[in-house]
Amino acid sequence: MLNAREYLSNELTSPRKISESTLLVLGTGGIGREIARIGKEGFRTYNIGINRSGKPAEYFDEVHPTSRLLDALPRADIVAIALPLNKHTRGLIGERELRALKHGAIVVNVGRGDVVREEDLYRVLKERRDIRFGTDVWWVHDGREEIPPRTPLTALPNFLGTPHIAGGAQREIAENA
Repeated sequence: MLNAREYLSNELTSPRKISESTLLVLGTGGIGREIARIGKEGFRTYNIGINRSGKPAEYFDEVHPTSRLLDALPRADIVAIALPLNKHTRGLIGERELRALKHGAIVVNVGRGDVVREEDLYRVLKERRDIRFGTDVWWVHDGREEIPPRTPLTALPNFLGTPHIAGGAQREIAENA
């Protein structure tokens, strides 16, 4: 039986405030800017962007170069990863970056799975139940995106994954994206 008091007081299930929070977006390209726009217009977020150059971008209150990522992570209530996979981004988010997250942070990856080190993510999420991690992208092994991943991430209560369908599960969604 679902108990409302228990649900609301449980760190894993209690709702988190999104409005007027600090949103950190890794990647200030088209998808990153759209995330920032929705945050700003829909939830009045304070938006921090991370890109390679630190060049300002629309809908961001401040933008920093990737070299300043560790400075920005502890400030974020929500982290959205919208990075392409390349030599600069592969494994960019590892144990050090995940441990820098503030208590109760929400992390969502809509870029590429391999931007986040899978084993490090599993280790940190297992220890830090206060962090919630959601993904629609997965890690590539032997040339294929694998669902479920090689680590038991999907067994963790603070991990949520969808099968790479956010950007094009239906024709209308894909056309708009």
